[in-house]
Amino acid sequence: NNFHIAGHGYHDFSANSSLGCIEFKANAVLSGSVELVEEASVNVSAGFTGTISGTVSGDRLKLYNSQGILKLSGENTYTGGTEVARSTLAVSAASGLGTGEVLLDGGNIEFLNAAAMTVANNWRGIGTIRLGSSEVRFTGKIDKRSDIALDCPCDVTFTEIPPFGRLINSSSRASTLTLAAGDHQLDADAVEGVFNLVLED
Repeated sequence: NNFHIAGHGYHDFSANSSLGCIEFKANAVLSGSVELVEEASVNVSAGFTGTISGTVSGDRLKLYNSQGILKLSGENTYTGGTEVARSTLAVSAASGLGTGEVLLDGGNIEFLNAAAMTVANNWRGIGTIRLGSSEVRFTGKIDKRSDIALDCPCDVTFTEIPPFGRLINSSSRASTLTLAAGDHQLDADAVEGVFNLVLED
């Protein structure tokens, strides 16, 4: 089935009631496409993973105090941006976050890509980006007022100068961190794990 959603109510699959957006109360997969008619919230109950495997198009996606994990596994085209507030959003594709800005408000973004990919979104806010085992190249800008912790057990490249809050390598291998040429400032106490640093010309 295809869905057209808007607002900040919910669609309760167990009660078959709809107030404008989607709430997963069990592990479930939506394989159809989802159109965000305007800003729309998706929530997942604690202990569960809600997956949207079809294309997400339209406006703005918001997660607010979602206790479970929302997984977007498709190539998405929505343009209004992504807001993750005290929630966790997992993506598998380079365009998983659409084409707009990503705003973190105590939120977590997890990348589940199985191969190297390039992510073009701009970023701002406070939160955590967690990478998987495959390389990620970030070509978007990170707002200088942001405080983002980057957990990168894989190799990672930033073509813009990122203002990291914390830099973490949770794996046992050294990750290669490639940064754009310029001035970088990061407190040594904010680094956990082993990194090989490369500065681009």
